Amino acid sequence: MDSKDKADFYRVILPPDTSMDKTLGIINEFYKDRHKKMIGNVAIVDHQLLLSGSCIEFYENGKRKSIKNYVDGMQTGDFSEYYPNGRLYVNGEYNPDGGKIIKEARDSTGKIIASEGTGNMIIYTKDFKKIAEEGPIVNGVEDGEWHGMSADSGKSVLNYKNGVFQNSKTFDKHGLIYPDNLALKEPAFPGGIEHFYSFLAKNMRYPAVAKENNIQGRVYVSFNVERDGSITNVHVARGAGSGLDEEAMRVIKLSPKWEPGMQGGIPVRAEYTVPITFTLKVEHSE
Repeated sequence: MDSKDKADFYRVILPPDTSMDKTLGIINEFYKDRHKKMIGNVAIVDHQLLLSGSCIEFYENGKRKSIKNYVDGMQTGDFSEYYPNGRLYVNGEYNPDGGKIIKEARDSTGKIIASEGTGNMIIYTKDFKKIAEEGPIVNGVEDGEWHGMSADSGKSVLNYKNGVFQNSKTFDKHGLIYPDNLALKEPAFPGGIEHFYSFLAKNMRYPAVAKENNIQGRVYVSFNVERDGSITNVHVARGAGSGLDEEAMRVIKLSPKWEPGMQGGIPVRAEYTVPITFTLKVEHSE
């Protein structure tokens, strides 16, 4: 950022409130007009500021936007989200894998459209002015046929089973079906794959046990990239042992938000797998 005048918001980090928690700093974010954007707490992990504990976000009009809970930057536990008019939008929880479970959803008038994890769900554009997707949920996740609208007035019919995207048909504004290779775009790390591996190199720590025993290997880590780009359900698809698996998952959980997968111009949850290679430098003796 060239100057603070070009910033979208301002962030202030304060020392811990020793009467509450001596380990967590206090984070305050403000919009350019000085209205509050977010309040919460942060932990410092590997020289990074990670949200931890309860966090409250606000719209520019001053209305509450969300209440969420974090542990080392990962969302966990109960959450609530609100419309710009202040009414409740959804509430639910994050499961241990980081997946989002919807318990209740309401329209902008306050009418309940889903309860106890079952009913209809509406996903809006960021400004809440248009519907991006809508469809049924069962047990708190997408299940069945969803309908979406892309920015260029195209339409998609997306099929989900137990919260996992299955397939879709995408139509342009004239009703013609897009070819499959034009309809699907995989998730991407911001800046591309080279930036991703730079991120890994900067944050990865070689496990001491593996280093002492000269153990090298490749770990395949799978995870979901949610519609908002956040990373959930991080797990090892194929491991190498000796602490390499745990370190690979730890680093992936530190990742910033990705660019979500797109199906016909509509963000969808998608699974992604990356290989992470652990290699020790060979020391040559004279």
